[in-house]
Amino acid sequence: YIRTIEACLRMGKQAIVLLPEIALTAQTVERFQSRFKNIAVMHSALTGPQRNAQWQMIKEGRADVVIGARSAVFAPLQRLGLVVVDEEQRFGVEHKEKLKEFRHSVDVLTLTATPIPRTLHMSLSGIRDISILEEPPLDRRPVQTYVMEYDGTSWSARPSTPAAPRAAPRREGTRSPAASPCPAGRPPSRIPPSGA
Repeated sequence: YIRTIEACLRMGKQAIVLLPEIALTAQTVERFQSRFKNIAVMHSALTGPQRNAQWQMIKEGRADVVIGARSAVFAPLQRLGLVVVDEEQRFGVEHKEKLKEFRHSVDVLTLTATPIPRTLHMSLSGIRDISILEEPPLDRRPVQTYVMEYDGTSWSARPSTPAAPRAAPRREGTRSPAASPCPAGRPPSRIPPSGA
């Protein structure tokens, strides 16, 4: 989505990037500072004077990109052209109403690996446009998964094997019904062994 923001800025517009967690703000700002000059941050960890300085930067039109969590949607941008929702999140009613206001004049790009059911339904039924990225980016490193075992005193890691994830549900299925997390009267689901 960084290239989309670059295209937005080339058209003389501004962009908002809504992050799912305040904790992601610092790393996002760091990544964006290498590509964009005028970045404003809306973050609850800022001091009062810092927040005021960022708000004035936005209000005066000196910010091209505003990065923050849900509250960034209320940034007073005069030339807003793009709102990027980086991973769907729980918006309050006010936030949803503000996003609806943007719908007709601003491009809204929602990115998610796990869409909420309503968004998935809207996309599949044609109410919202959907793009599916089926190929990973160039130079992407493969994910490494480890299954950790606890022996009562320490954790030991070992690389995951195809059979390892299947062993846990089988162990769960052997527990007594009183200890089972499954609803009463419904047996735990079984995962067939590899190759079945």
